[in-house]
Amino acid sequence: MWVNIHNRWVSVERIDNKVLWASIVMLFFASFFPYVTSFVSEHFENLFAQMFYSVIVMLVSFANMALSRAIVNINKTAGEAIKGTQKIVAADLAIKGIGILMGIFIYPPFAMIGIILAGCVMTFLPLYLNHKNQ
Repeated sequence: MWVNIHNRWVSVERIDNKVLWASIVMLFFASFFPYVTSFVSEHFENLFAQMFYSVIVMLVSFANMALSRAIVNINKTAGEAIKGTQKIVAADLAIKGIGILMGIFIYPPFAMIGIILAGCVMTFLPLYLNHKNQ
């Protein structure tokens, strides 16, 4: 998450109140990570624990999308770089969603597996695409 945010802010030249509030909302939801991580580690196979963790992850993801949108609206040059990541973000949300559904209907830890797999996709897919385009 932090590397992704760092890379996004490299080309940002201006911010406004929407960017500021989107950042605050994302950081607010991210502040729950220590608690939900501890909770899910103590109750790993519990559906409620897995879904609680998943809800926080999805809220951070949606807040991150709102932050990206706010940055694009105020910074046209940064917008081109951020718009290029839309397919990766769609894949991230799809993998998390499939994991959550599998966690609800099959086995609760599948939600965590989906989140970890989505994190790997968000980390390694951009590296693969950049290497492929060179």
